[in-house]
Amino acid sequence: MRQQVVFLLITFQNILSTDGGAPKCTCKEDIDKLKETMRTFTSDINNEIATMKSEIAKLVLEMAKLVTNMNMGLIIGKLNTLTNEINENGERLDTLTNEINENGERLDTLTNENNEKMATLKTELTSTINQNKVKLDALKTQMTETNSCACESRKQRRRIYYAGGYIYTFAQAKAYCEGQGHTIATPGQMDAAFELGMAICGYGWLSDGSIRYPTQMPSHTGGCGKRGVNTIFNRNPHHLFGVYCSR
Repeated sequence: MRQQVVFLLITFQNILSTDGGAPKCTCKEDIDKLKETMRTFTSDINNEIATMKSEIAKLVLEMAKLVTNMNMGLIIGKLNTLTNEINENGERLDTLTNEINENGERLDTLTNENNEKMATLKTELTSTINQNKVKLDALKTQMTETNSCACESRKQRRRIYYAGGYIYTFAQAKAYCEGQGHTIATPGQMDAAFELGMAICGYGWLSDGSIRYPTQMPSHTGGCGKRGVNTIFNRNPHHLFGVYCSR
């Protein structure tokens, strides 16, 4: 191809060069030869261009393959990295799962222990509450009984009263109490009244025909006798005394 280019240059130089005058015409043979050379040259140039284009296309494909291979390499590298990270995270996840399971078992154990303790405490508390309830009920009963006793005591004290002075025989004493809508007091009622604090310095008839009176604190002179229910039996029923009536 270099030879063809040189030939063309020489031919053009012969055609164009003169000794200072106009260019000389060549013969038809030279012109035809020049045309043929130009066609050959053009064809060779086109072939060279086509060859270069083909080579360039091959190079482009090779470069694309290289780029693709490079990208695939990067992708594979990244994929391997991600795979390793996934495996590591999977191991961590397994570790965390095991820890969660262990903690769950511990929690279940603690929950069961706490439930047992709560059940025991509940049983003990219920037993204590029941015991305290029994004690409280007993105290309420005692208080009720005490209040009842106090009320009964006050009631008993109010039931016995003395009617004096010494103006009644035994029969008149009974008649007086009955006339009030009451009865003559019994010795037992007198003892109860004394225990409840009754104190009267005055003999009175009782239902058994005795004469009695209750004394809490004897006087300094000793005129009301000793502490207790002072009693005289077998008195003459016609003698005059007061009377203790029961409402």
